[in-house]
Amino acid sequence: MHAAGHSLKLLIREGKHSPVPIGKRIIEVPGALENQAALNELANDVEVLVHCAATVRGADWQDFYQPNVAGTKRLLQAVENSHIEQVILISSLAAREPQLSWYAKSKYQAEQVCRQLSNRICCSIIRPPAIYGPGDKEMLPLLRMLYRGWALRITATDQRLSLVHISDLTSAVIALLNSPSAGVFEPDDGELDNYNWDKLCRIMQQYSGRTIRTLPLPELLLKRIAWLNLQIAKLTGHQPILTPGKARELRWSDWTTDSQALTDATDWTPQTRLIEGLRGLPLD
Repeated sequence: MHAAGHSLKLLIREGKHSPVPIGKRIIEVPGALENQAALNELANDVEVLVHCAATVRGADWQDFYQPNVAGTKRLLQAVENSHIEQVILISSLAAREPQLSWYAKSKYQAEQVCRQLSNRICCSIIRPPAIYGPGDKEMLPLLRMLYRGWALRITATDQRLSLVHISDLTSAVIALLNSPSAGVFEPDDGELDNYNWDKLCRIMQQYSGRTIRTLPLPELLLKRIAWLNLQIAKLTGHQPILTPGKARELRWSDWTTDSQALTDATDWTPQTRLIEGLRGLPLD
C-alpha cells in the first residue's frame, strides 16, 4: 500500500519492527490490541483502517477470543470515536465454517463485530483462502515438500480449495481502498475449477520436473496426533498450531472461493496463478 502512494500509520508491538522502512509517509504507533490508548492514537487522523492482526495458534478458546474478538472490539471502539470512513477487515475463509475450530469461530465473531459498525463507516470484509508468496510460513512447508518430490497428504481425498498470491491479496485491499464497497469478498487466483490434491501435484511436477510421491495420513491418526499435541501444549504453555479444531479444518472438503463479487465491486482481477507464483519462493 505504501508503494501505491498511501501514507501509513502502523500499530507495532514493542520489540518489533515495521515491515517497511520508517520514513516519509509512515508513522509507527507502539502498542497492541490490548492497549486502548494506543488504538485510539492509531485511529486518530486517518481515513481508512486495515485490520489484519490476529492469532492462528492457541490451546483454548480464550487464546483466540482475546486477540481476535476482544481485540477487534477495542480497535473498532477507537474507530467509532474517530473520523475513519472505511474499515477493511482481513478475515479468513475459515470464518465461513465457525463450527470447525476455535480459530474459525473467533474470525466469524470478529466479522460480526465489524458488521455492527455505524452506518457512516463502510465495512469491507476480505476472506482470503490459502495465502502463499514471499514471507509466507504456513503454505511454504507443503509447497517445499511437493517441490522436493514427496508429501504427506493430510487433507480429505475430495477436498477442493482456492489459493491467492500475497501480491493479489494486497492489490485486492488497494482496490477496496480506491472503490469502497461494503460486504464480504472472497478473492482467489482465478484458477478454473480451483484446486484439489492431484492438481497441486501436477502443477508442482510441471514446475519442478520431479515425480511427486505422496503418502496419505489416515484421518483417525491425524485426530490423535492433534489431540496429543494439544495436551502437550497445555502442559508446557506452548501455543500449538495443530489442534483437533485445526485437524477438522484440514479435513474440510470445500475451501473454494469465488472472486466475482470483488471484481464486480472494484474491477479487481487476480494476476498470479500458481505456476507463476512459485517463482521466487525458497523451495530448494
